[in-house]
Amino acid sequence: MYFTIAAVFCIGFVIGMAFGMVRGKKELVAELQEHMSDFEKEVQDKLDDVLKNKN
Repeated sequence: MYFTIAAVFCIGFVIGMAFGMVRGKKELVAELQEHMSDFEKEVQDKLDDVLKNKN
């Protein structure tokens, strides 16, 4: 009886952790995409400035 309850609890815990990690990864990817799009724009602007100053 107790082994069954423990097994169900452990399985539920593992499944919950898996769903939590998947959700966390999706949020992290969205946040990184948001920051990377800004980052790419900043890098392009810096390169533009450097190239303009050289000429």
